[in-house]
Amino acid sequence: MIVRALLLAAAFPLPSPATDAALAKAPREIGVFLERRAECEHWGGEEPYDKARLAEITRAVRKLRCDRLEAEQRALLRKYAGRPAVVRLLEAETD
Repeated sequence: MIVRALLLAAAFPLPSPATDAALAKAPREIGVFLERRAECEHWGGEEPYDKARLAEITRAVRKLRCDRLEAEQRALLRKYAGRPAVVRLLEAETD
């Protein structure tokens, strides 16, 4: 739970009460997706300074299925098109 909170904090660096409320009301799959997206962004920014580190990054990115994020986001946007708060969460830029 702590890891999830930290990753979501990274995805939404300046949380607002509206963002907090939207996350609390969002379906579980949205929180899981946002957490995974934050993890993928973390690993994508890591330096592969040696072969071992490159292997670690590659394993993490593969395990997280980072290559599927865009397609999954499009599917979630279609699924929750009628829920503007969820759409805003999915469309929020991450840092």
